Amino acid sequence: MASSPSPGRTASLLAGRYAIRRKLGSGATGSVYLVDDLAAKRRVALKLIGQEELSPRTILRFQEEFRALAALRHPQIAAAYNFGYAGKLPNALSGFLGLSPKHCYRRLRELGISLREERRRRGGKPG
Repeated sequence: MASSPSPGRTASLLAGRYAIRRKLGSGATGSVYLVDDLAAKRRVALKLIGQEELSPRTILRFQEEFRALAALRHPQIAAAYNFGYAGKLPNALSGFLGLSPKHCYRRLRELGISLREERRRRGGKPG
């Protein structure tokens, strides 16, 4: 698993824009946090890529993942709100449905939605 910034560093990177509620989980490339978006006054999920994963290829894949999510509309798929950077760390902001990751992956498979299919639909081109 990629290491995300320390809790103190994460909080300082996000200070003024997001208030961290808790860490939701970690994966191969980073971590997801439940945060309060202070500007929009809503609770959202914020995904940060870990520092070791900052290769151009990983960042491109992260952007493609965000664009694919942004193109989807379904009540059980979180809306994609924003892609940006906290310091040098790319992040993606999306809605928070309060569902477990296993439930979300199962629903996505049931709906037949995958990043590979989205890429194929777009002729292999990113969003």
